[in-house]
Amino acid sequence: MKPMRQTYILATLGLIDLATTMALVSRCGAAEANPLMATLLSRGLFVFIFGKITFLFGPLAVLEWSRRANPVFVARAGSSAIAAYIVLYAAGIIRANIIRVPAGLYEAQDPRVWRHIQQTIDWKRSAGLLPPAVYTAAEPKDVSTTSGQGSSGMGKQGPIVPDKDSPM
Repeated sequence: MKPMRQTYILATLGLIDLATTMALVSRCGAAEANPLMATLLSRGLFVFIFGKITFLFGPLAVLEWSRRANPVFVARAGSSAIAAYIVLYAAGIIRANIIRVPAGLYEAQDPRVWRHIQQTIDWKRSAGLLPPAVYTAAEPKDVSTTSGQGSSGMGKQGPIVPDKDSPM
């Protein structure tokens, strides 16, 4: 039985993602937006490639195997997976390059990975390669939380949105 069109599309999307990630990380100092893949990348390029291929082709093999039992459902699931991949890929690009990740949000993850990602984003912003940070959760500015917040912009209650006149 020949693999369905959705399988080819998902494999192509995954390989394009792998190739662009490797090129951008090695040439431009970009960061991997997916926390699991960023952890694998921090352990080396071979581990990253092996993990990416495994997490790409493993589910595709299961998808093709289960197509024998319910082809209509699997075709719809494949189409949904294509849409989800594109949406998550775009969200990852936005998160890694435009939206500032609040300090402490990913403390359960490998801190070296997130430190590197945040340093890369901060460097790109200081060089004018990225627009200023976009704050997603606006909270009222509380003067009592500004002491000791460091350069992360985080107070005790969450991110502090700068005033229009603020040099921040």
